[in-house]
Amino acid sequence: MSPSRLAELDAQLAALAQRDALANEAEYVSLFDRGRATSLHLFEHVHGDSRDRGPAMIDLAQTYEKAGLYLAEACLLDVRCHDGTASDGFARSAREFSNCPSGAEGGDLGWLTRDEVASELARELLGQVQIGVLPRLVHSRFGLHVVEVLAREPGVEQPFASVRGAVAMTLRQQSFVTALRQYLQLLAGQARMVGVELDAVDTPLVQ
Repeated sequence: MSPSRLAELDAQLAALAQRDALANEAEYVSLFDRGRATSLHLFEHVHGDSRDRGPAMIDLAQTYEKAGLYLAEACLLDVRCHDGTASDGFARSAREFSNCPSGAEGGDLGWLTRDEVASELARELLGQVQIGVLPRLVHSRFGLHVVEVLAREPGVEQPFASVRGAVAMTLRQQSFVTALRQYLQLLAGQARMVGVELDAVDTPLVQ
């Protein structure tokens, strides 16, 4: 995505963050659910299950590309579905589409450890065994990622004494999060709200 397009998105997100969440939701529903011309289900409205639906979806993707927007799903399919002759497919796509600094290097991030990536990426990438382009997009706070794993190096089990502090901190954090969630559920159980469903309980006996 181009820098100018990213700036437009940043401005839109900043504007949405300053507005009431329910107002944002109402505008979204009005625009994309009820507005036939802008519905996200436009193909079903116009073409149903006819044979025209496929070409129309391709035309839409090309329209996005002309505006500088590329669908991550299309990129994933492109690098995964080939005849085996395009060994540089991932690197080529990274150079063309990635807005990560690593794009200039063909998406090469080198060897990564858990401490070097966002936690949501670590959950998806580390502790797994798969090699190659992962079959689905990886979501993180930075966006959507097409990931190719070239090699994995097994970790080394650490003695408990060296990780005791980290284990204790993790358990404390988990206990805090659990207690906070239970407290919020109790508050929600005491609230009276119309039109909004909350994860609520009416007893302190929660787990």
